[in-house]
Amino acid sequence: GLPRTAASATNWVGQLHGDDAPTFDYGNADNSPNSRGFNGPGGFALDGTSHRLFVVDPGNNRVMVFNLGTDNRLLDRIADNVLGQDTFRDAAADTSANRFITPLYAAYDEDNDYLFVSDYGNNRVIVFDLSGGIVDGMAATWVLGQPDFDSNAVVLDEFGMTNPRGVAHDPTTDRLYVGSQDHERVLVYDLSGGIANGMAASWVLGQEDFTSEGSN
Repeated sequence: GLPRTAASATNWVGQLHGDDAPTFDYGNADNSPNSRGFNGPGGFALDGTSHRLFVVDPGNNRVMVFNLGTDNRLLDRIADNVLGQDTFRDAAADTSANRFITPLYAAYDEDNDYLFVSDYGNNRVIVFDLSGGIVDGMAATWVLGQPDFDSNAVVLDEFGMTNPRGVAHDPTTDRLYVGSQDHERVLVYDLSGGIANGMAASWVLGQEDFTSEGSN
């Protein structure tokens, strides 16, 4: 096979010295919380158009937003905005339009400026419309997997999901793919006609229909 070479990271976020200089020799969870560290970071998404990096921070129930340069490189290693909390010092978990319970992964739609976040503990995916800009603690615009922002029930049909993890958006077809872990399936949403709270998934992968579950 081909020889393997070790590649060193050239930049990073999440670990800083007291003077805000980056460090590779420190790896403790930062659940203070603040604008510089993470507590078990999950997925991330890149906005290459408006030049932003979204990093999901499950242990602090939030998404950190880093502004980037026009070349999509970090300007610094301090987050500029936070979603899921009102300030960088908060880490509350809740079921509402501006809170998470253990968010895990994110996907970004550059055409519409939408951010999708899988909200694992709330059995849903919430969608932020960022076209008007980002404000710390802003409310999500839509929710998938639940009929409203106050619900987090487990439902096995085309409207529900259980413990969603990975999310991916296909800009060509405007489809959203959501991995629904405990139902052993992937839900596929056709977003070409718009997004509505609690809308039904259009297709299911991994199961014969929307009311079946189980591994195989």
